[in-house]
Amino acid sequence: PFASHKQFTDSLNDLEEDDRERGIAAGYAWMLLADCIAFYIDYGWSPGMKRARLMAQALGKPIVERRIGLNASS
Repeated sequence: PFASHKQFTDSLNDLEEDDRERGIAAGYAWMLLADCIAFYIDYGWSPGMKRARLMAQALGKPIVERRIGLNASS
């Protein structure tokens, strides 16, 4: 498992457009090696998730939708 949205936001500033795009591109590079791309959809589809899904589809990667349950604090 690899959570690019977590790893890259720790080292790049998600509020800076250049950093954000670098992080997204790095996440897409990891997709090339993935066996499948899993999306956790408990809270719906964010614009970034939708964009990543399009990339996964373009790469011909299997897509899996998963749920882990809603956060009790929300």
